[in-house]
Amino acid sequence: MFKYVIKIILAVCIILLPACQLKNASKSNSISSKSKPISNTQEQVKIALLLPLSGKSQKLGRAMSEMAELSLFHTNNNNIKLLMYDTNDDTLMAQNRIKEAINNGAKLIIGPVFSNTTMAVKDIAINNKINLISFSNDPNLTNKGIFILGFSSDAQIKVITAYTMNQGINQFYTLLPATSYGRVVAQILRDIVINNGGNIVKTEFYTHNIAELEIAVESIVTAINNNLNNRQDDSINKQALFIPEGGNQLKAILTLLSKYKLDFDQVQLLGTGQWDDYDTFSISELNGAWFAGSYNKERELLENMFNREYGYRPPRLSILAYDAIALASTLADKKNFSKEALINKNGFIGVDGTFRFNSNGLTERNLAIIKILDQHLEVIEPSSATFID
Repeated sequence: MFKYVIKIILAVCIILLPACQLKNASKSNSISSKSKPISNTQEQVKIALLLPLSGKSQKLGRAMSEMAELSLFHTNNNNIKLLMYDTNDDTLMAQNRIKEAINNGAKLIIGPVFSNTTMAVKDIAINNKINLISFSNDPNLTNKGIFILGFSSDAQIKVITAYTMNQGINQFYTLLPATSYGRVVAQILRDIVINNGGNIVKTEFYTHNIAELEIAVESIVTAINNNLNNRQDDSINKQALFIPEGGNQLKAILTLLSKYKLDFDQVQLLGTGQWDDYDTFSISELNGAWFAGSYNKERELLENMFNREYGYRPPRLSILAYDAIALASTLADKKNFSKEALINKNGFIGVDGTFRFNSNGLTERNLAIIKILDQHLEVIEPSSATFID
């Protein structure tokens, strides 16, 4: 089993200790190493993993559970025993599962995936003095002992906007969802662009109503084309259009941009890590687009190996499960899951790049600038391997 592991094992293990070794993992809800017998005096540390293994998000939950197993296999740590619990998409079920995990002796909680289930269980973890690492990216969840591993869109927006302006592009257009998230994005962009001498030429907010979305897109394209037509100097750099959207909504926007004849060669498209998905970066209209995210060749190797072993491409979020289990395995060697152990100023090198937890519970990541080129991802400015304080 796992015949491809040898080629990349040292590349894909999270780095804090000198090396990683191979190990085996079962596929039951209780997973531990079978590679070597454990001495009678060596007690395994129990780590609880809370995932939606049933319900509408069960495909994601399955992928994350299998990625966690793969991580446990790679780390070859006999000190850890992984306990998996199904939260469904239900807050009450999540509360029952975390209580069960604590009663079973879990020393660290990893999960849940979403903000609503994390909100439902966080006080239980706090009251029992057990640290919890959630896969959510909601900054409102942080509290003492609650850590957020999800990707911060705020940081991605700041990094890609600063990079774009450094390339001499200072005219920005934005298409944003008419939500609290969209308003936060608008404020972040406004602060960065204006403070650095740029200009937010036009912002349009849209809802999921297709008619209203079409009006917003037509208005943006008209403004961009008018600006292009009024240029007196053809040497003026491109304008930028920022679209912090993904999935089907992004596809609908790109279809409408084409319908209203946006000249994609004259406009630099910008996005977030939501574009770091094969179904997204294979869209022809995004060829040449930029976004900031965590990306390296080790992750691509791991995804390809996962595809060969499990028969499908892992969703982007599942990589977080790999890094979370590898991190837990590293800490398990010293049986230290304290807040101080998690807040390591030097950070950790995972498959998804360098990251660290700040004292406020948020994750800080070193981000790369990524270009979508011919349905592939190309790093045009690599992330730093270390943190600079």
